[in-house]
Amino acid sequence: MTYSRNTDVLERKYYLEASLNYNRTFAEDHSVTGLLLYNQSDRSNMKAGNLIESFPYRSLGIAGRTTYSFRDLYLAEFNFGYNGAEQFHPDKRFGFFPLTVWDGSFPMKHFLNLSGSMYNFSRSGPLTEK
Repeated sequence: MTYSRNTDVLERKYYLEASLNYNRTFAEDHSVTGLLLYNQSDRSNMKAGNLIESFPYRSLGIAGRTTYSFRDLYLAEFNFGYNGAEQFHPDKRFGFFPLTVWDGSFPMKHFLNLSGSMYNFSRSGPLTEK
């Protein structure tokens, strides 16, 4: 929490953040990680000169990420954010923002009997595209 005072501004702010992390490897081939993050903030102008400046600014968010890796060759990741702010209409105050990522790098000879060739693929972006 911070507090600042001069002749023009009297403002109160606070920011809170907490996180949980997970990281584990199974059978030496499978790696799984996870992250969950919570944050909130509040800012108020205690000496506002007009009605608009006197409104508090509040935001709240939850974000997460989970990853899976097989032998560090095949990777999958899912991320999300669920964030909101008090300044928006009550029906539109919060939004969900997902993202997926797939990536792989493996020898093509396993599939096509080509010696020494490598094939890479990747896909990233939102779950739904318009």
